[in-house]
Amino acid sequence: MVFPASSRPASITALTILHITAGIIDVLSGLLFLVAFNQPTSFAASFIGVQAAYSFLLAPIAVAWFTLGVLAFIVAAFLWKGKGWAWLFGLILATDALVLGGFGLLLGSVAVALPLAVYGLILIFLALNQVRAYCGRTYVPGPFMSPPVPAMVSTAKPMLAAPAYVHPQYGPAVQQPYAPRLIPAQHPTWTVGTCMSCGAPLQGYGSFCQNCGARFR
Repeated sequence: MVFPASSRPASITALTILHITAGIIDVLSGLLFLVAFNQPTSFAASFIGVQAAYSFLLAPIAVAWFTLGVLAFIVAAFLWKGKGWAWLFGLILATDALVLGGFGLLLGSVAVALPLAVYGLILIFLALNQVRAYCGRTYVPGPFMSPPVPAMVSTAKPMLAAPAYVHPQYGPAVQQPYAPRLIPAQHPTWTVGTCMSCGAPLQGYGSFCQNCGARFR
C-alpha cells in the first residue's frame, strides 16, 4: 500500500535521503577499497590508509561495502512506501555497517568515518516514533478484556438463603389487671350449740347441721 504524500512525515523523507546517501557512499567506498587492493601504491590506497600488512582484507571489505550500498538503495525505496520489514531491515543494515566501519577503523582506515556518521543518523531516525508509526512498528496495547465465560444452565433448584436475624420489636408495655387468687379462709372449728333436730353439736362457721342438714342460721 502506498501512502499519500500528504500523510508521509518529514522524518521518512529525511530517512529515505539518508539511505540513498549511504548507498552512494558505500558504493564509492567499495570502489576505493577495490582500487587499493589492485594498486597498493595508488592514491586510493593512501587515502584509505590501511596498512600493507592488512592489504589482503581489502577485497572482502570492498565486496561488503558494495553489498551494503545496494541494500541501502532497496531499503530506501520500501521505507518511502512505509513497509514494516524495510524498517527492520534498515535497522539490521545500519548495525552491520557500523560493525564494518568499526573494523575498518581498527585497520587504520579513515575513509570509513563518513559512512559511520551517516549510519549513526539513520539509527537515530529509525528510533523516532513517527517513523515507527508510519512503518507499522509500534504497539499500542488495548484495554484488558477478560475471556468470555460460556453460559452454563443448571437444573438444580436454587437454595433459598436463610433470612437474616432481626431483633424483635416490642410495643409499649401494657399493664395487665391483677386478679389475686382467692383462698378461702380457714376458720377454726368451734361449737355454738346443738342441733335442735338431731342434737348433734353445731360448728360456728356453718349454716346447716353437718349431721342431719337442718338449717340453724
